[in-house]
Amino acid sequence: MPIKTTLKSLTFLLFLLSSISIYAQQEAIIRNFLHKNRTSLELKESDIQDWIVYDNYNSAHNGVSHVYIRQRVNGIEIYNAIANFNIKDGKVIGMGDRLQRDIITRATTQTAGISPSDAIIQAAAQLNLNITETPRALEPVNAQHFIFSKSGISKENIPVKLVYQPGPEGELILAWDISIYENNAKHWWSLRVDAQTGKILDKVDFDDSGSEDKSDVAEPPQPQNAKPPAKPQQPQQPQQPQ
Repeated sequence: MPIKTTLKSLTFLLFLLSSISIYAQQEAIIRNFLHKNRTSLELKESDIQDWIVYDNYNSAHNGVSHVYIRQRVNGIEIYNAIANFNIKDGKVIGMGDRLQRDIITRATTQTAGISPSDAIIQAAAQLNLNITETPRALEPVNAQHFIFSKSGISKENIPVKLVYQPGPEGELILAWDISIYENNAKHWWSLRVDAQTGKILDKVDFDDSGSEDKSDVAEPPQPQNAKPPAKPQQPQQPQQPQ
């Protein structure tokens, strides 16, 4: 192997290992912060046991790292349950909080009653969209996240992901998170479809010019199962550990 190629490979490996180490340190800092401030944040231990980092970047001008997490329960992500942390010199200097509370008692169902393809079919019927071909799974992202064919109703392939949708009575309802970009490009639907009944629980139309049917949710205009959402509210100064 040429020396230049070897040096490039070693440089890339060192960069990768360094990045992994930095991310692991940041996650440890966040976990420690949440545990120390759990009482003041009115979070239960079970509320902060399971979360994933979905975005991470650094501000070169001030050396602050910005890390964004999404909360999970039963290994399933909770729609729009997100928080952001500003980290500098190994400490959290600001936090934006949209985490859900008491999630264990609110999430009572863990298994979907309908398949992701059935959820697409039932969602299309409620949106008055005519499916011209049976939804076909193109690839599994993981055991809870799939990419389906356009099925004659979407300009793009249809991502489908199992999530919990906060309900009107405070419950966490198991749902399929679906994104459908209509062929006429007038509507780009982000949907939460009840994973037991197939009923649309929540919908957001990301095409502001085409619909007045907007859901009053905080999730910004990208489907959670396709792209990470935009950043949460401006971070607030954290409470001192109790």
